[in-house]
Amino acid sequence: MVILKTLNDQIQIQIQEGQNLLLGRLLKCDIALEDVSISSQHARLKLKDGHLRVVDMDSTNGTRLNYQLVTHPVYLQDGDTIEFGNVTFVVDGPSLTAPEEPNPSAQTMTSLEPIEASQKLEDTMISSLELSEEELSEANQVETSKNHIPESMDVDHHQPVRLAFALALFLIVISGILLLLHLWNTPPHI
Repeated sequence: MVILKTLNDQIQIQIQEGQNLLLGRLLKCDIALEDVSISSQHARLKLKDGHLRVVDMDSTNGTRLNYQLVTHPVYLQDGDTIEFGNVTFVVDGPSLTAPEEPNPSAQTMTSLEPIEASQKLEDTMISSLELSEEELSEANQVETSKNHIPESMDVDHHQPVRLAFALALFLIVISGILLLLHLWNTPPHI
């Protein structure tokens, strides 16, 4: 079991082996956090074989591991700091281990080594990132869900502006009518 604790210990999230949890602001999420900086479906946490992986779900305010923005799936270790929007957690997972094959994209760069003049830039880059069938399926689901917005969620962003304009126009017409009535009933001054 791994526990994510906020810095003030007010929120604790327990993650059991084998769990794949969706964290977000919606009540239907496995972990629902009421904070405006948290997206409705912010991130996914998965604990499998002693490895805790986090995937940002294209959230608005981002997910950060040890104060670095998460742009791809990363693995958490005991003592790491993980931020979802403005909510910061510390990982309490002494049993967590790093994956057997280190994920180069999840490692934090600690030093810069110069590239040999004879070395091609392409040779220093990661040629391919091997993902399991499950990880590929999960990535495809995230991509599909980003591109498909149900009609029920289609929002007219101009509606508030239209309503404000209509209300302002209504108030101007009423004010004009009241002014005309007042002038009509006022005797002329000679």
